[in-house]
Amino acid sequence: MTKSKKFLLAIFKLQTTPPENIEKIISCIDTGQKITFFSWKMFDIKIKDNIAFCDYNFDTEKADKLIDKEKLFLKILVDLEIDFDYLKIIPNELSKYFFDKSSEIGEMKFAQQVNSYFRKIYSPTKTFLLIDLLDKYNITSDYQSVFDYVYKNSDKLLDKQEMIREIQFRSTYYSLKPLEIKTAQELAKRAFALFAAETNCLFKLQKKNIFENLVLLSKSGSTNSYKYEFFKYPKNRPILPKLFVI
Repeated sequence: MTKSKKFLLAIFKLQTTPPENIEKIISCIDTGQKITFFSWKMFDIKIKDNIAFCDYNFDTEKADKLIDKEKLFLKILVDLEIDFDYLKIIPNELSKYFFDKSSEIGEMKFAQQVNSYFRKIYSPTKTFLLIDLLDKYNITSDYQSVFDYVYKNSDKLLDKQEMIREIQFRSTYYSLKPLEIKTAQELAKRAFALFAAETNCLFKLQKKNIFENLVLLSKSGSTNSYKYEFFKYPKNRPILPKLFVI
């Protein structure tokens, strides 16, 4: 049995949602190419009395309750001797684009805590703040260009049902009390612009060979990957490979 078939059999037991662009992952395994598995980690943001507050403490107790599947996934990779890098990326631009909130010290603290936690699980884990990646590799302007375009053209670019779903999600994600509809609509527009800009820049980093063969790891049971695929630039770019295993 090939290594890729063993991999597919193993992850089948972990996931409840079918993978996306699994063909790319299989090809990389079969040809011995390095794969860069990454997932997002974001600090908590809450709104109280119309003011956003950021909590830059990584909740290790919550993480402990959710880590078992991720440990199993890492064991599969190690046991099969798959060539891979393992990343945690913190989309720290979100708080600035959504709420005009940023704290270099707070964000660095969160990144250090995330890095410390996951290195205990898998020691070669690397953790990055997205803004640092954008600055280091000179793609901040690319991010801004895509964000602005999608934000300004959201009415024609976005599926109406997906927009409604995102508005509903944003209305209660940051606050126990539902946000005003205009506020939730604004956050939803910004969210889709942010998703598009992030995905575009991930592919640019891959093209620059900063990260090889990126694969997004997401929660098992998650089904909505529309946010990563609704805006493709260039239009013929491949689907971002995704595994729903953590």
